[in-house]
Amino acid sequence: MSTNSGAYSAPTVDSSGIYATEWTGGDAAKQPAAGGASNSGSGGSGTAASYQVDSDAVRAQAAIIAQCGDSIAQVLSTLRATLESGGEPWGTDDLGQKFGGEYTGPANQGFASLAGLGTALANVANQLVAQADAYDQLEEQISGAFNSVDSGSGSGSTASSSGSSTSSGGSASGA
Repeated sequence: MSTNSGAYSAPTVDSSGIYATEWTGGDAAKQPAAGGASNSGSGGSGTAASYQVDSDAVRAQAAIIAQCGDSIAQVLSTLRATLESGGEPWGTDDLGQKFGGEYTGPANQGFASLAGLGTALANVANQLVAQADAYDQLEEQISGAFNSVDSGSGSGSTASSSGSSTSSGGSASGA
């Protein structure tokens, strides 16, 4: 969770017109309840932009994206089988041959594009799961580091990982 206090204030926009923090919409990337991304902290001092990642929600969304890729593959298979079952209904005369010549190239390009889209969605889903795993691993490493510092000082409080990760910095890039 964010350690910022007070009401949410929108992050500043840099000279390129882009917010300093990543998009915070949707279930997979929710704005932290305790202040969120802010470039102004209490007392007028600036704070680093922050973001929160719910890695379980990222995995859930990745599963939906993978299902979309599977659906596209099934639709493509059915479409291809249906079209091929009709043979060449345009015939073998000159007009039919011209139509067939103009139809098959774009149809094959469409099939290839749909197949590529299904593959791309599967890749995106795999990358999202890998990113969620990387966030969780980083959270565990950071928690371990804080726990080792904490046990060295004897204060008794510990940090824990719960499947969501919050970091400070200007970007949300990972492994």
